[in-house]
Amino acid sequence: MNTTTTAAPVDDARVELWRFERLRAALCPPDAAMTLATNRQVDLHTAIGLLAGGCPPSTALDILL
Repeated sequence: MNTTTTAAPVDDARVELWRFERLRAALCPPDAAMTLATNRQVDLHTAIGLLAGGCPPSTALDILL
């Protein structure tokens, strides 16, 4: 009997949409939110933390990218 489990495939578009929505909820402008949402190297929690702490979106982009 095979006891290993496999995760369901991740739908990249759904993940990016979810990330985009979280960034928009943190008041990130649409263009910056899309850039951050589609870059998987960007830690979402760090991005939201910067924005929530008052970091301007353009500065957050400079820091995160």
